[in-house]
Amino acid sequence: MRKILFLFFVGWFISGYVFAQKVSEVELSILATRSWIRLELSENNSLPKGSKLYWSTSKRKPQQANYQTVADVKRYYIQDIEPETYYHIWLELPSGEVIKRKVYSTKEWDLEPVDLQEAASNPSSKAVPPGMEIYWQDEFNDELLNLNKWTTNYFSSLNYLNKESLQEMLTDKLPQPAYTMSGQYINLYVNDTIPDRLYTKTGTQKISSIQTYDWRKNENLLDNSRGGYFEVKVRRNSKGNPKGLNTAFWFDAIRPYTSLCLYSKRRERK
Repeated sequence: MRKILFLFFVGWFISGYVFAQKVSEVELSILATRSWIRLELSENNSLPKGSKLYWSTSKRKPQQANYQTVADVKRYYIQDIEPETYYHIWLELPSGEVIKRKVYSTKEWDLEPVDLQEAASNPSSKAVPPGMEIYWQDEFNDELLNLNKWTTNYFSSLNYLNKESLQEMLTDKLPQPAYTMSGQYINLYVNDTIPDRLYTKTGTQKISSIQTYDWRKNENLLDNSRGGYFEVKVRRNSKGNPKGLNTAFWFDAIRPYTSLCLYSKRRERK
């Protein structure tokens, strides 16, 4: 009896060791934001054709794969997720290996080590005051906008005076910016066709903007309780003879700036 038990224990140990070795050969990193989850393999690996992805908010693996690769891919995004929710993810490789992960779709953001590495290889200007360290940054190196850092609902103290814009903000119906992500930078567009409408229906401007404060939610995605130095790299391209073209990095008061609103109303009455 003792011999049988001993052999069973050794066999179980060896099987577990082999399985661990197989899984460790595939390095899978996961970033979970409030709107998407990014699955990415190490630099020299890709998800081979035929890999199956399963995900669920429960511990039970779905019977059918949520996605199956039709070609080798290095990165995949699970979209339309619920924020502040635990997701269980299974990656099944064609070899039969299965990697399981559990992630939380947090609303918070952290400086990722890979982001700091990219920032170091893309140095700032010499105008940065000595002694400063990176506290918040975005290299726009994803295929989707990180909504833990940005909101696409442009609004400002001046727009607060427009009753129609105010109602659009309160009902989450603000005009959205036109943009594309290249994996290295973000392109914000304004032309004759996009965005598909003027920002205010009685105005003259089209606006494509992303910002760090959401008026409707009263959510500030960038902590402004500390001082610092801001630097942004922007290139503006234009065709024809556009009027009022403005590329800017704006600082605006959060919530209505009452004194500005009252002053503007008084001027309008005159």
